[in-house]
Amino acid sequence: MKTYHLIIFLTLVSSGLYSQGVYNNGSKIVIGSGAFLNITGTGGSYRNETNVTDGTIILSGTLQIEGNYINNATGSDILGTGSTGTVVFKGTVVQQITGTSPINTGFANLAVNNPAGVTLMKNAAVSGTLSLLSGLFDIGNFNLQLGPLSVIGGTPAVTNMIVATGTGQLRKEDSAIGTFTFPVGDNTG
Repeated sequence: MKTYHLIIFLTLVSSGLYSQGVYNNGSKIVIGSGAFLNITGTGGSYRNETNVTDGTIILSGTLQIEGNYINNATGSDILGTGSTGTVVFKGTVVQQITGTSPINTGFANLAVNNPAGVTLMKNAAVSGTLSLLSGLFDIGNFNLQLGPLSVIGGTPAVTNMIVATGTGQLRKEDSAIGTFTFPVGDNTG
């Protein structure tokens, strides 16, 4: 018996007065390896509003959003444990990583590809690759934690870097002696 895997490229377009993007209220969303979920448009956000523990995304593929990434879950983070996928911020106005969840927002891989930038509005962690492709990643007064295997990809520059002008810190876990380049600057000058 052969097993076949279906790879789906899905684009959700969100626009209009009541646009919500993708609104998760307790579901487990699975985006498998090679699959691509693209949330576009005026309100193209991913929002986790659940008050139960099952509101997660198990992400092995790619989730690309043009809106905000909002986690208001009380019992679990947006991404399930063991995720290997990538969340790509690809908007045209400043996007936010935000929410009321007491749990840090965790990403396996995160890509900033928005010339207008991305703003961190709660603590977050990246266990894999943080790709700085286009735009500033402003951490403000929140901490961005990189795991022991984390690397920074892309081409860090004046227009592609982490901005740390508030009290927030870029932190890197490490398990061995070595070197690591922190592409951190400010936007004051």
